[in-house]
Amino acid sequence: MLPVENRLRGYKLIENVKKNGKFFDSKFFKLLIFKREDQDPTRFAIVISTKVLKHATLRNKAARGLKESLRRNLTLLVPSFDCLLIGKVGIGHAYTQDLMTDMNMMLEKAKLIKWNFW
Repeated sequence: MLPVENRLRGYKLIENVKKNGKFFDSKFFKLLIFKREDQDPTRFAIVISTKVLKHATLRNKAARGLKESLRRNLTLLVPSFDCLLIGKVGIGHAYTQDLMTDMNMMLEKAKLIKWNFW
C-alpha cells in the first residue's frame, strides 16, 4: 500500500494530469506525468478500467502489483510530480515481477528516479 502522501486523490487532480500530462507508453500500462510547482512528494493514481479487465479480482491483482513496484521505488523518486497509471489490456495476465520490471523501466524513461549512490 502506498503512503497517504504518495496518493493522488480527487477527480480534478486526475483530470489535470490527463489533460496536461506528458505521456509514456509501456507494454502493460500508460504513464502520464505532470510537474507541480511545490516540493511535495510525487503522487500516483492507478486506473484500470472494466473495459480492460472485466473481473474485479484481476483488476485488484494488477493494481496491487503496480502499487508494490511503486512502493519499492519511493525512496528514489524525484519530488513534485503527479502521475497517473492507466492499465492496458495485457495487464491482467502479467506476473507481478513483469509489472515491477516494466515500472522500473518507465520510471527511468520518464526521469522520475534519482540515483544517489553516495
